[in-house]
Amino acid sequence: MRTPTLAGLGMIGLGLTLLLIAILFPIIKQVECGFPSGVKITAALRNREDELRQAFATQKDDLGMSTHLLCDDPALATRLLEAAWSRAATGWRGPVVPDALRIYVLCVFVQMLNAHRRVVATNLLAVLGPQEKTAFVLHEFGGLTVAQIAELTQRPPVDISHSLGTAQVLLDRALQDGGPS
Repeated sequence: MRTPTLAGLGMIGLGLTLLLIAILFPIIKQVECGFPSGVKITAALRNREDELRQAFATQKDDLGMSTHLLCDDPALATRLLEAAWSRAATGWRGPVVPDALRIYVLCVFVQMLNAHRRVVATNLLAVLGPQEKTAFVLHEFGGLTVAQIAELTQRPPVDISHSLGTAQVLLDRALQDGGPS
């Protein structure tokens, strides 16, 4: 194995220094050098919150239109967009680039919307009794056949078919009424 030369170590050090500067440069507002206490570096965030607010203000209408098209409930879309923006503003680490930030907000929105849909689906199942819920979940989400569910639950296949039919009627009714009561 070769040992690095002094010039090689210098190049590695220079590369690491440039990498560190490239990472810190977007967030450093000022560098102060002070003597008697040595070199003092103060990293201050460039009014980042104002930049983020301004980026959101300029994109709010476009984001709103996109989120309302993705979500059928306008009030829910508005709430989720605000939550997605808040989460994006606290999680965004890069420079404030409007297009990249818009994409990030939409990704967060879609994740939050999908999570909300999973919760609603779970809550919708609350309208079902235990036998209907078991049959429905095993059939629709577990991919089991009526015969497999009958064997697993030790119930006749005709009872499983009846439970599935009842579950479908109850879920359809709950969806028409706007959710579980």
